[in-house]
Amino acid sequence: MALERATPNYAALKVRVQELAKDLADKAAIGAKLKELAQEDIPKEMLNRGEVVARKDEILKRVRNRAEEYEQVS
Repeated sequence: MALERATPNYAALKVRVQELAKDLADKAAIGAKLKELAQEDIPKEMLNRGEVVARKDEILKRVRNRAEEYEQVS
C-alpha cells in the first residue's frame, strides 16, 4: 500500500517563513515577555465556554503564534 503525499503549498510556506523571519527582530521583546511570565506566572483568565467556542480559530492562531515565538528564544 503506497502512501499518498500531499503537494506542499509553496506560496503559503514562503509567506509563513517570511513572517517568522520578521519576528526574529522581536527576539528581545519575546524573551522579556517569557521572563516576565516565568517570574509572575501566567495570568488566570476565566472564559465563558460559548465565547471560547465562538473565538476558537482566533485563540488557536494566537496560541500557535506564541508557541513559535517562544520556540525562537528557547
